[in-house]
Amino acid sequence: MKAEYILEGLDCAHCASKISDKISKLEGFREVNLNFATKTLTVKSDLSEKDIYSSVVRTVSSIEDGVSVKRETDHDEGKGDGKKKYLIDGITIAIAAVMCALTLIPGINAIVKAVIIAAALIIAGYDIIWAALKNVVRLNIDEKVLLVIAVTAAFIIGEYYEAAIVMILFKIGETLEDISTNRSRREIEALADIRPDTANVVAEDGSITALNAENVNIGDIIAVKPYERIPLDGYIVEGTTTLDSSALTGESLPVEASENTEVLSGMLNCGGFIKVRVAKSYGQSAASRIIEMVKESAANKGKTDKFITRFAKVYTPIVVIAAVLLCVVPSLIFGDFTSWLQKALVLLVASCPCALVISIPLGFFAASGAASKNGILIKGGRFVEALAQARAVVFDKTGTLTTGRLSVGKISAAEGFSEGDVLEYAAVADKYSSHPAAKAIISKYELTCGELPEGEDYKETPGHGAEAVFCGKHILCGSAKWMQKNGCDVSGLPADSVYVAADGIVIGSLQISDTVRPESAKAIKELKDFGIKHTAMLSGDSAASCAAVAGECGLDEYAASLLPEQKVERLNKIKADYGTTIFVGDGINDAPVLAAADAGAAMGLGSDAALESADVVLVSDSPAQLPQALKICKRAMGVIRFNIVFALTVKALVFLLVPFGLANMWMAVAADVGVSVLSVLNATRILRFGKR
Repeated sequence: MKAEYILEGLDCAHCASKISDKISKLEGFREVNLNFATKTLTVKSDLSEKDIYSSVVRTVSSIEDGVSVKRETDHDEGKGDGKKKYLIDGITIAIAAVMCALTLIPGINAIVKAVIIAAALIIAGYDIIWAALKNVVRLNIDEKVLLVIAVTAAFIIGEYYEAAIVMILFKIGETLEDISTNRSRREIEALADIRPDTANVVAEDGSITALNAENVNIGDIIAVKPYERIPLDGYIVEGTTTLDSSALTGESLPVEASENTEVLSGMLNCGGFIKVRVAKSYGQSAASRIIEMVKESAANKGKTDKFITRFAKVYTPIVVIAAVLLCVVPSLIFGDFTSWLQKALVLLVASCPCALVISIPLGFFAASGAASKNGILIKGGRFVEALAQARAVVFDKTGTLTTGRLSVGKISAAEGFSEGDVLEYAAVADKYSSHPAAKAIISKYELTCGELPEGEDYKETPGHGAEAVFCGKHILCGSAKWMQKNGCDVSGLPADSVYVAADGIVIGSLQISDTVRPESAKAIKELKDFGIKHTAMLSGDSAASCAAVAGECGLDEYAASLLPEQKVERLNKIKADYGTTIFVGDGINDAPVLAAADAGAAMGLGSDAALESADVVLVSDSPAQLPQALKICKRAMGVIRFNIVFALTVKALVFLLVPFGLANMWMAVAADVGVSVLSVLNATRILRFGKR
């Protein structure tokens, strides 16, 4: 089963990494992901929820005291605890500051002054000191340990005020950092607040009962009042209204809806009272799938995120060694141990990598959140990086650059057969096919002839066609290449058609037409303007239809009549020629090539296979969202890289100034918590990107 917890009070990135590693090694745990930016732990395990929870609590307690493991429901109930903590922190900081100010009154004995300042220092940083002592016992050297070492040493050598002020400033910075991070997490969580938890179920006698949406069954009728969100996917059975789908697709224009209109959970009913027949369960509805994808995006870390995690593990020990050397070596050569000790303490305080280990994961998560506001689901940081670095974009044709709403045009029949025979045999063979052309043929038959008869021995060969046995005859329906492979002669019939054969004899053909999406050409132009070097289309359709679509859309290259494995081969060649490549497609046949791309983008929330293989989902089912996705990711990576350079530059500057005595404790605190707060606030800006 899958379980999710909030680790409240977790403010040590190194501890977060240790918790994740230790839990992943526990027996029965299959997948473990701890997102430090949002303090969310997600695990998949073969154990019961009770056993998972107890194992997680034991592990967290053994590594980091003061961290409470809360289930999602418990976390919602205790959201006021954060404000209470901030209030207590504010009071203790104020008391400590007043106590330090009192020692400035003339005539106070030096010993009394030292005692008062020591008390102020402990009041301001009691939790930091206690956490540092426990971490020392566990041999876990983090920023709190470094700070307490520096403050204690400063106090011992008589720098009372400096020790107290550093502790107070650090506490202020830590509180601001915590507030900023928690605010960012709440903003990201708010993006997923598009799914109502209750549904108004209509009984047979017309009465309405409010039930938990998870308990509503497929086929039930639910009532949706004006300005309520739709809780479950389905279709309208009564009433007319307008629907706002911006929470799902990013599209701000409302759409008209009436009986038989499909509706998705998360849509806002902006008009009249409607009744909806439920078509999907709570967990499979659109809003649930979107929320799940946004939450799981933290699991796919990018190269930058992984580098920062590894960097943090080795960075702190190296700085501790450097501080010891700075204290010992120069004092042995030049003397003045106290002066060099002070400089080493400044180096310790300034060295903490908090700005990086907090703001970088938060930046990637914020990028996924910003994209989701625009109806673009990105499944993790590594795909944010891929979209930002994209050099080539490859499209499928049907349902991607074209509408996918195919229709049957001219039907040609061989001698001895009628157009009705051709249509019937084709429809029967395609009865269980999910290909858009098959659906068009079936729709044409049902519209003109009524209910479709049943055949037997159905088979489908992806990229080729379908077959069945009907009226004692073996029926084939598919491409010319497949017909020829099966020994069927298609000469004398129109080219670029779907052909039908019975017992090895071709009896006719159907021409299938499609239309290019009106936004496709504009989207491709925007991609080129945005720096994409190459655009291409890979399709299993005929050369003539592909050439027409490629010309209308302004593509650089196209390839037709490709099987799924041939699409993968062509995609790999484009990757080799141009670098990072994005593939955009839909449908089961696109799953292999979606997986082969550096980032695969699926159109809409349709095929489960495509969604599983895709790394990006364009919820509105439009290629126009792709340029927006690239824009958000490029800007997000700009902010993330700036945070890295900014944090390292400030720390490097302090490190250079320390040996010359040009950096004091105040500067060290600014280089630590000050830079952390600014980096977190800068990462939060990403949430505003792409806002319509």
